[in-house]
Amino acid sequence: MGDAIQNLFLQLAQGQIDLQNSIQAFADAQQGLAAPAEAEAQGAKKIVAEPGNYNGSPQTFRVWWSKMKL
Repeated sequence: MGDAIQNLFLQLAQGQIDLQNSIQAFADAQQGLAAPAEAEAQGAKKIVAEPGNYNGSPQTFRVWWSKMKL
């Protein structure tokens, strides 16, 4: 029984290492994509006005969120 638990812990530890490596690879890829996107965004014109801060009202959330997505 002890060997089974030890093997389970080893598998979990390896899974955590794999997950951390995947997250780091994803972050590195995002860094590479961010630079061209930022340069492109600087040259773009604003089409929609800034939505401002959300005031906490449930009635205005959908409108505010739609503006935020733009």
